[in-house]
Amino acid sequence: MKKNKATFPITFLFIILVMAISSCTDENELPESTQFVKLLEKTRSTSLDAPEYPSLINSLEKLSNLSKDPELKVDALSLKGEYLNHTDKFKEAIVVLKKSIVLAEELGLSLHLGKDLENIGKSYYRLKDHGNAVASFKRSATIREEAGDSVGMGSSLNNTGFVYWMVTEFDSAIIYFNKALEIRSKLPNTDHHATTLNNLGTIYFNWAIYDKALEYYMKSLSLQREIKNDYGISISLTNIGLVYNETGQHEEAIQYYKESLPHAIDSKDTNVVGYVYQGLGYAFEDIDVDSSIYYFKLSLAKYQSASYPPGIILALRGLVISILNSKIMRSWAGILRRCTGLP
Repeated sequence: MKKNKATFPITFLFIILVMAISSCTDENELPESTQFVKLLEKTRSTSLDAPEYPSLINSLEKLSNLSKDPELKVDALSLKGEYLNHTDKFKEAIVVLKKSIVLAEELGLSLHLGKDLENIGKSYYRLKDHGNAVASFKRSATIREEAGDSVGMGSSLNNTGFVYWMVTEFDSAIIYFNKALEIRSKLPNTDHHATTLNNLGTIYFNWAIYDKALEYYMKSLSLQREIKNDYGISISLTNIGLVYNETGQHEEAIQYYKESLPHAIDSKDTNVVGYVYQGLGYAFEDIDVDSSIYYFKLSLAKYQSASYPPGIILALRGLVISILNSKIMRSWAGILRRCTGLP
């Protein structure tokens, strides 16, 4: 009996020691793949704008180089390429994403391949290499269709249409926007659906088919209101204002622009605020030149604070025209006073 009593506490002590040792194992002693998965989860849950994100990406890359698993390398390269795009390092992003694409293709990782092709397409687009951008987006759409990735496919098709729109190939753009709409209208992401409706409206606006443009903008606005997306609501309202302004209905345009402004401000997107002010500037050109100058100045200030050259150019153009119109009107007012004898 004495022997048994002595044995129990020793065994119990051994169990406690094992548990204590296990719980104190240093994370650095875990296999590289286990460390990588933990770090990968942390990286994906961290904002790309977070101060710690660059160090997370570097750690992922180091761990992937230590591991013998090539899939980990694809994960690391893919995220690094996405981050380089986010920080406007597009040439570096292309180098990294090309490596990821080659590996993903060799390993048959279709989901990775589709995403990397879309990201490299964005890099090419930002570098104004529209040919390679379109080719990458189209290939991404094909890969994603084969993989059954409807969400990704809709994105790639929409981006293809967007590049065609940017280079004014509107016939091609509308084909791809319609393909994207066919996919996105069946998916739960309302914002994506609304975005493609807005893009189709813009094609019809460019073709001066204003009734169709208005129809698509209104549909987009309705969806954006459903999800209370200030950014999307503001874009749709401003585009509706553009249609009314272009058709000479300036007062109606001003109403839509003014309704759009608080949503633009709430979206915290400086470029969108500049876009609304620009619309107001154009709408007031034929009504009140001083108001037109006022809004173009506000638009210019917003675009300058966002360092957005296309907006700056348009705001300056509108401002110069409004100032010239103001001088011409004042000149005519002087002639009128002299002719009629007004004091």
